Amino acid sequence: MIRHPHWRPAALTVALFTALFTSSGCFFGGGTDSVIDTFEPAKVDDAEDAEKLAGLSAPNLYFTGMSPLFFVELAASLPEKDPNCPVVEEDGDTTTYSGECTTQSGTEVFGRATVVKTGEFGIDSGSLSGSVPIGTFTYEGFGYRASQSCDDGSKKEVELRFDGRLESKETGSGAYAFAIDLLGKGDLLDSKTCTLTPDGTLALVYSGTFSGEKPNGEGQYQKTTWNGSGRLGQTDLGRASATTHDEVVDATVCGYEALSGSTQISAAKEVLVTYDGESDCSMDATVKWSLDGAEQGELKGVSCATGGGSASAAALLFVLAGLRIRRRR
Repeated sequence: MIRHPHWRPAALTVALFTALFTSSGCFFGGGTDSVIDTFEPAKVDDAEDAEKLAGLSAPNLYFTGMSPLFFVELAASLPEKDPNCPVVEEDGDTTTYSGECTTQSGTEVFGRATVVKTGEFGIDSGSLSGSVPIGTFTYEGFGYRASQSCDDGSKKEVELRFDGRLESKETGSGAYAFAIDLLGKGDLLDSKTCTLTPDGTLALVYSGTFSGEKPNGEGQYQKTTWNGSGRLGQTDLGRASATTHDEVVDATVCGYEALSGSTQISAAKEVLVTYDGESDCSMDATVKWSLDGAEQGELKGVSCATGGGSASAAALLFVLAGLRIRRRR
């Protein structure tokens, strides 16, 4: 997810997928790109602005495509799991999550999410271990309405809905391609002031590749390399394009940030984020950055947006698997 101090990930909605693996265009005839075009270029005047954009890396955006299922299941599982909402049906490699129900704690779940699994990408990289599903995630009005806490302990009712699709597929031994087209609306909650702004918009078109290396050629993947490019438009952020080049992640070497590679971000100005965890692994998750070609030093705390962030996003996915409520009908 994009790191932004005032937009919680659970306050986003996400929408319909463009079939980027083909040349047939998107379901809305290029609608997501049109929405992105309505935003002004994101401003980049200082390090704080750059940090808001640093999340536009290939691994981070890949796991963003899976996050709607995580957020809805998490919301429906607090303070305790409801065995009947959402309803989960399994049929071979297809799992369907259906809403139109209310949990015992009062969270409303609506819509549907369908996961068609065609394979797995097993990761065993230090503190990160598990299997990432390969296949198609489709969301049809999938979301929830629930109370969300502010920093002062008060609560606001937040609603989000997801319509969209992430597709990933194997292209060779240890090599994969993915495509995302997301468009949605949700509530913006400033947790500090507890101010709720409705009808926030997120639009994302992105595609990329990733590949893995196994230690001694055996077992699960330990080292992964990511590439990708696309565009994003977001309320309270603006419009930006991003290209990730050879971002290498290996938590056995550095569990806080990516080892090497870079992400180029084009907004009102040009930002280059360079990952250096192989030579400077920091618990502060630091990366080097430049603005319009001029070196600016380091950004701190961007692990949720880069190599360490991909691990964090994957960890959320594994938590999701633990939260999964299965009810066969």
